[in-house]
Amino acid sequence: MARLTFDLGDLYQDTKQMLSEFIMFLREPKEAPPVVRNIKSAHWILKDNNDNPVGSFAPELYELALVRGLIAQQEEDAFNAATPDATLAQKQNQSFYSSLYHADGTAKTAFELSVLPVIYSDYNNDSIEKIRAYIKPELVNRVQNGQPLPPLEYKYITKSDYLKNIGLINLKAVAPRDVTVDVENPAEKTTRRERAFHYIAQRASLVLTLLMVAALTASTPAWFMVAAMGVLLAEWCGKEFGTFGTAETLLRDLSSLFLKDFRWGDKVSLKKTIKTGILLAAVGSVALTAITGAWAGVLALPLWNAGLTGFAANALTALQFGTAGFAASAGGLMTFVGLKDAIHFFWGLGIWDKQIDFSKEKQLPALTKEAELKEYNHVHEKNFVADCKFAGKALDAQQVAQLHGIYAQLDAFTDTVFAQPQVKAKASVTALKDVREANAKDKAKVAPKPDAKEQSKAKKRR
Repeated sequence: MARLTFDLGDLYQDTKQMLSEFIMFLREPKEAPPVVRNIKSAHWILKDNNDNPVGSFAPELYELALVRGLIAQQEEDAFNAATPDATLAQKQNQSFYSSLYHADGTAKTAFELSVLPVIYSDYNNDSIEKIRAYIKPELVNRVQNGQPLPPLEYKYITKSDYLKNIGLINLKAVAPRDVTVDVENPAEKTTRRERAFHYIAQRASLVLTLLMVAALTASTPAWFMVAAMGVLLAEWCGKEFGTFGTAETLLRDLSSLFLKDFRWGDKVSLKKTIKTGILLAAVGSVALTAITGAWAGVLALPLWNAGLTGFAANALTALQFGTAGFAASAGGLMTFVGLKDAIHFFWGLGIWDKQIDFSKEKQLPALTKEAELKEYNHVHEKNFVADCKFAGKALDAQQVAQLHGIYAQLDAFTDTVFAQPQVKAKASVTALKDVREANAKDKAKVAPKPDAKEQSKAKKRR
């Protein structure tokens, strides 16, 4: 009896928790968006004509660079606004300067800012982490400041959309890759648009689930009692996953269509416009089939004749057609977005000509391990500044300049380390040889000497 009481008590507590979570589900829009976004960010490996690595082109960073949306660009804009009379020397002491300007003081182009100084290899996990370390802070910064993420770019279409003429600067894009970036998305930082999209999407999943349960079980009440909860949980999880993905994709797509930061390109591509029109027409025809199927299926549910006989005729008709319209709209939208996303991934969609004008770009030098290491040192510098700000200890201009001086010393130390790599390599080999010889001598000293008589017996046996 004690055991039964304990189980019933647990069941009561679990039921209360489920009800409280369901109430929060209905009333709290802040809990709808994801706490962490898993974003696949594309990049293409670049090499020169001698197959020397140059870096990796990240299209999403290129889109941000065009609208001065990179962290370094925003820091420069804030610095210029706060200190309009700053000297060049003061500007050079800021952490953003080395990211935005060459050593001779000329500004880097959007293309140069989007080439990550990483010697990438599929077999080197460190290089993958470096790619992620360059991309993630930019996306996190957008989220933390309530700014829209850049348009979604897929790896298979990056070359045809951006890099078709990269041969003009004696470079080539050799391989498409992407990395998964986990972007923190705390509830208090979500935008109103984001909350609305995810709130509607996830609540829609509940309604779609109930309609599916009704379609499967309403005509047989006994089976409904047995199977409804299992169907409910399974279908709800599946529908919520689908509507969640729909909301995420729509948010990214709308960023490139309607938000002022990414709305317009410079010119329209006739070829892309025709291709996009044909592909979207095909997707639309499939979505229309899903709409008509969902509409007819919901209207034909037995519950309209069996379970709701107490409703007034007009109210029942309105509920019937309203529910059918909702299911048809949701089904059509999910079908359209899902197929559109798949086609976009492999073939690309859009109307804007995004090709980079490489006639105005300079050839990028081959990337050495020394240059890669020095650039990565400054990633740590920027992350330190960002971490201090996040901890409520934002650095002032003097502290930022002091930190930059520390990393300048680290750059000088790196130059010293790499100054004579061949000599150091030779010294290392020589030292290793000396150690091996010494070990061999030590082993010879401690090894027992063979007995003369035993050696003689061994020879006779042979």
